[in-house]
Amino acid sequence: MTVERQAEGGASLRSSSPAAASIARAAVPGTAVRHLLPLAAQMSAQSLAVLHLGPLAPGTGLLAPPPARCVSLHSAACAPFALPSLFRAALLLALACSVLGARPLTAQKNPPPPAVPVQPPGPTPAQIAAQADSIRAAEASQVIARCQIRDGVDPPNIRVRCWEAARMGAPTDPRVVDGMLDAQRALDAAEKTASTQAQTKASRDSIEMLLARARADLSRGSLDQADQWVTDILAKDATNERALALRGQVSTARVWQSRKEQLKVLAGVVLMVSVGVGLLAKRLFAKRAAAREAAPATAAATARKVAIKIVDGVGRGRMYTVESDVFRIGAAESEKKEEKNDLVLSDSKGLVSRFHCALLRRDKKWILVDSSLNGTRLNDKPVARGEPHTVRDGDEITIAGVSRMTFLSF
Repeated sequence: MTVERQAEGGASLRSSSPAAASIARAAVPGTAVRHLLPLAAQMSAQSLAVLHLGPLAPGTGLLAPPPARCVSLHSAACAPFALPSLFRAALLLALACSVLGARPLTAQKNPPPPAVPVQPPGPTPAQIAAQADSIRAAEASQVIARCQIRDGVDPPNIRVRCWEAARMGAPTDPRVVDGMLDAQRALDAAEKTASTQAQTKASRDSIEMLLARARADLSRGSLDQADQWVTDILAKDATNERALALRGQVSTARVWQSRKEQLKVLAGVVLMVSVGVGLLAKRLFAKRAAAREAAPATAAATARKVAIKIVDGVGRGRMYTVESDVFRIGAAESEKKEEKNDLVLSDSKGLVSRFHCALLRRDKKWILVDSSLNGTRLNDKPVARGEPHTVRDGDEITIAGVSRMTFLSF
């Protein structure tokens, strides 16, 4: 064991102390040795020499070690290093008490409390503030770096939130100001685009609804309402091709509708005219029928009387009244009406034909028609067979040269 002490001149004295350790362990047991050894190290070399604990080594100021021949402390060679046990213990205790200026440690049983370590002085408030600023700057730099990374990948609203968080840590940092401005511009553009898209979708849906209504009204024939829907569509989208095509269909439908109306009016007019013509024709036919029915009586009542008077030849002096529209003259006699003559002339030579001639009334005129073989003369002029000749009051008719008669109208 090595014992160190401080010499009186400030020099450090060191003792290689197998003997000192032996003395201490022999003098006191256990815990006493552990407390006494540091005290013994503080004692001066001169005190140890005086107490015959051992000589000083020349030139070193250290306790000289026991000689090599000192095998036992009880030998003569080790006499300077050997003291009685009780005396050594008392001496060591006295020396320790004199050094510490305290009572002898012979009665102390418990070890002294450990010394409280001295705390080094803490940082000043300025240093704490500077350290906090440094931490905040580092954290702000990390947030700014994250925001710069987000600028290329995240939507504008997330970028704005990130830069707002960065602005809380470093509100005046140029990177934060620029990043916040760019993110806000991107957010405004995105919101404007979304609003435009929403408006476009709403307008497109509204146009589809109006187109459906216009087609429905067009199919029902409500052209004015269909045209109004088309006008509303073109007010929203002037180049909408479907609306323009639908307007063309509405115009075509208007033309056809106008023509239909015209045809309806024309058909109505034609129907009315037809009905009027029919009614008029019916009335005319009724009048004609009535006139036809009343004509014979009227003619009989109003027409001039006609008579035939034989003035020469066969049947001279006789007069016959003409009462019908047909007056036959000939030699044939029969009970049948269609074979009966109104004036029968028969001569011995047979010159008068069976149905020699006839007088016919046409439109208030009398006509002579010859159908004989021997001929008929009107005012001494022969009459062609089958051809009509008008007869007037006072004309003379000669039948086959055998009978001459006068036509009388009165």
